[in-house]
Amino acid sequence: MNKAFLAPAVVFIMAAMSRLAFIGIPNFTPIVAMALVGGVYLNRKIGFLIPLVSLLLGDLVLAIVFKNLYHDYLFSKNMLFVYVALFGCYTIGYYNRKAIHIISLSSPFAAIAASVLFFLITNFGAWLSSPFYAKTIHGLGQCYIAGLAFFDGAIFGNFFLNLLASTLFFSTVLKYITASLLKNYLLKEKQN
Repeated sequence: MNKAFLAPAVVFIMAAMSRLAFIGIPNFTPIVAMALVGGVYLNRKIGFLIPLVSLLLGDLVLAIVFKNLYHDYLFSKNMLFVYVALFGCYTIGYYNRKAIHIISLSSPFAAIAASVLFFLITNFGAWLSSPFYAKTIHGLGQCYIAGLAFFDGAIFGNFFLNLLASTLFFSTVLKYITASLLKNYLLKEKQN
């Protein structure tokens, strides 16, 4: 692995492990942000692998720590949709590379798009795999409405508070830490 990507990889793994710190806030995680920022900053060949491995390590730790609550979910069909959604978020980040070193409107819009995409894909997976919903457009709509309820209460308020707010928060943190680490590495390389 290129040394320029070692420090961001460590940051991403730490972000994945930070899920334990925010366990009391439903859906307030760095998952979407890791894929989004990974798409912007990391090498195209391994850029998706770092957020993917970070997420997998975080999932394994959660499955070990919270056996009864998380183990079954980790090995469910729904996790496939989480990883597909993660790749979609990575792709949004990859096409947002032009906004790397500037504060632009495209970053918040990318975070919103990634959050909505993640919600749509993962709830589509829940609809496909759940026997509770009819396999019709109406059943899919019911699944999306029920998915909003998992954000603890107010339909749109907590969706934005949790998934979107966490994506904006973690994207901002990861973006500036990763950019700073890469900038420092590139400056050191120039001096040598």
